[in-house]
Amino acid sequence: MTELTDAAYDAYAVIGPCMPNLEHELGDTPGFAERIQLIEGRLIRMLHCHRSLDPVAIAANRLFASNGIHRVSAMAAESGLSPRQFERRFLAQVGVPPKLYARIIRFNAALDHKLRWPSRAWSCIANDHDFYDQMHLVHDCRAFTGESPSRFLTHLEGVPEFHTFFATENRLRHQ
Repeated sequence: MTELTDAAYDAYAVIGPCMPNLEHELGDTPGFAERIQLIEGRLIRMLHCHRSLDPVAIAANRLFASNGIHRVSAMAAESGLSPRQFERRFLAQVGVPPKLYARIIRFNAALDHKLRWPSRAWSCIANDHDFYDQMHLVHDCRAFTGESPSRFLTHLEGVPEFHTFFATENRLRHQ
């Protein structure tokens, strides 16, 4: 997966011979939300055809389901791998190290929380999502977006699709 991280590839090369049909279906689908549902459904079906009981994949899914709150050492132990071997395999399969993946998921969950309940204080959201303190959340937000949480939210106000299709809780609910 490291080859795919931060890279762009031709959909025909990645998805294969079924891409022309998918492309036509996407062209016939009127809205952004419906297109996301179409792509997600197709990719999930493709995933089920190639699903394995790989312990690293299971750990990555558990980490996602827990909103990024799971220790790498515990995941390694549960997978039956040494921490170093687990980290190497996680990086190879997911594309980023497990701690960074956890940070991204946890930040996404906190952001989703704020989008759902805008009046809730950032300090409470930081506490709810297991950040050490509010500044820890601010630090992660700056690392991922280059901006403070409140400033970043102003960019999302005109993107209603973000609320419904890229939010952690919604993805878990649709699986």
